[in-house]
Amino acid sequence: MARRVITAAEAEIPAARVGVMGTSLSGIDAAMAVATQHGRFVQRRGEQLRFDPAEPDGDARLSITMMSRAGLLPEADFYCPIPYEPLSVMTPEALAALEGRDDLLDAVFDLFRAELTQADPAYAEALESLGANTSFDASDDAVTVSLRALTENRDEAADLLHDALTTPRFDADAVERVRAQVQSVIRSEATDPQSIAAKEMARRAWGDHPYGSSLNGTAESVAALTADDLRAAKDRVLARDRVIVSAAGDIDAAALGALIDRILGDLPAQATAPLPPPAQLKLTGETTVIDWDSPQTVVSFAQAGLPMSDPDYFAAFVLDHILGGGGFSSRLMDEIREKRGLTYGVGTALANKVLGETWQGGMATANDKTAEAVVLVREVVGKIREGVTDKELADA
Repeated sequence: MARRVITAAEAEIPAARVGVMGTSLSGIDAAMAVATQHGRFVQRRGEQLRFDPAEPDGDARLSITMMSRAGLLPEADFYCPIPYEPLSVMTPEALAALEGRDDLLDAVFDLFRAELTQADPAYAEALESLGANTSFDASDDAVTVSLRALTENRDEAADLLHDALTTPRFDADAVERVRAQVQSVIRSEATDPQSIAAKEMARRAWGDHPYGSSLNGTAESVAALTADDLRAAKDRVLARDRVIVSAAGDIDAAALGALIDRILGDLPAQATAPLPPPAQLKLTGETTVIDWDSPQTVVSFAQAGLPMSDPDYFAAFVLDHILGGGGFSSRLMDEIREKRGLTYGVGTALANKVLGETWQGGMATANDKTAEAVVLVREVVGKIREGVTDKELADA
């Protein structure tokens, strides 16, 4: 006999005490579908969104409770430590003053832009007048600098980037503001289970190699930094012999060469800071437990990976997709979340750095379910040695 799934939107559910199993987006959709059968959501200008129930049928009242299958809160897509250094432009008072404006989104963006550019108003104004923007970032392997500019303004924008790279000011107020922000991140990480687990895994995997320490440093090392330290580090690291350039857009090879010389020509020819050696993986298969007062346990696991130069790398990449890197289509997600509801998410990845590589994964689960979930991870990973199905290979 053919069967058809009836959704919450199609089913006629009377006003009653309704339970929705699950707190994911699908669970929220189900709750909203039931709620809109018995009323409507209304938001008037200057008011918060509210639910207006329909006229009750007798004494019946609608009550919806969302219940987690495993006692877990949904895991966040990313971690953002709060609070950062207090904002001086985009303050709660400034935001409150915008309420009721027809151009609310534009007004909020203007505040946001003003907050971002307060560190160096002249530099930001010059970039904006040229229709250009720059960005700087640091990772375990590189300092990344990017420039985007209109063709007619690219020489002027290049001059601004040249100045930022060769003669950065490191003004005292800017240094203190960023110091406070980094210290805020460090404090937040010290109380975040995901960060604690990640730092411990890095320390055990890489030991005294730079990969084994936090990119943010420590509270003590950040507190001790001076503007002179920053200038010295810049002079020792930023040099032409270590630069890798990529470019795209309205420019040919000759013009690009001239532009690169314009930006980088005054940097030192050679860097004096020694590069670290290749990292030697120090994992031995042991289990480390860190006591932490929390209803959930964060689980991280890792082993040796493959360099991208290995002839089996892309086969390993596909295998990882099937095992844990493919989201809801992966074996780990199917066995641990879908079939047993032990976690909101479990995943794996090949983590390749310039000087070392691992295969690693992780999940979070209720404390009393941790042992069961870890056993399942070991079982699923072990079973992959038996091979994959034709369908799994084709889908991956």
